[in-house]
Amino acid sequence: MNEVLEGLLETETTHPIPLAYIPTGSGNDFARSLKLPLTFKDSIHNILKTKEPTLLDVITETANQKTIVAVNSIGFGLDGMVMNKLGKNKNKQIIGKSSYLLSILSAYFSQKAFPLKLKTPDQTYVYGQTLLVVCTNNKFFGGGISIHPEADPSDGFIDLIIAEKVTIWELFTILFSLFTTKKHLEHKKLHSHRITACDLVIYTPQYGQYDGELIDKDVHKLSFKLTTHPFWI
Repeated sequence: MNEVLEGLLETETTHPIPLAYIPTGSGNDFARSLKLPLTFKDSIHNILKTKEPTLLDVITETANQKTIVAVNSIGFGLDGMVMNKLGKNKNKQIIGKSSYLLSILSAYFSQKAFPLKLKTPDQTYVYGQTLLVVCTNNKFFGGGISIHPEADPSDGFIDLIIAEKVTIWELFTILFSLFTTKKHLEHKKLHSHRITACDLVIYTPQYGQYDGELIDKDVHKLSFKLTTHPFWI
């Protein structure tokens, strides 16, 4: 869907072309977040009965004069390492909570902490020992994991999460909370920022991902902002 959406955003003028969506991917987090049907037949029926398109937020990320878009999330560090490992897995098409969780545990032992600088419209933050930074637009990623329970794809905000270096015990504590109480963002090593735009500098080479697509390992100087697009949902 990202490539289609990028093409539409590049060519649109005053009359955007609404985009319909049938969830045939491996994770289908976009459909889960919006409570859309997950089967082909039900998806077609839902599209045909929709009278008016719905305007949704789209995250845009610009680096080195190149822009990518995401409807779910864009992340670096542990998130990107997970996608790199899943990409090497012969069963990578079967991505759900269990496989993603196992990949998180595997990636934890490979991922080194890294420094980053976050500049929002109001303040600048520096984190010296980061494992993960992810900009989310929807509640779910990784095949149904509720990374940010309050994320709303139509509220005009990016929900950015930064995870500092944790011990293996702290990681298990966070994951347990994520899958049970959904209060993981209250952990002292997790930081949440609700923003409309930001600049992000990642000083050491890291893998990244956008809506499950791998971003090559590199240092990154990034600018994030929101745009909108109509969807038949």
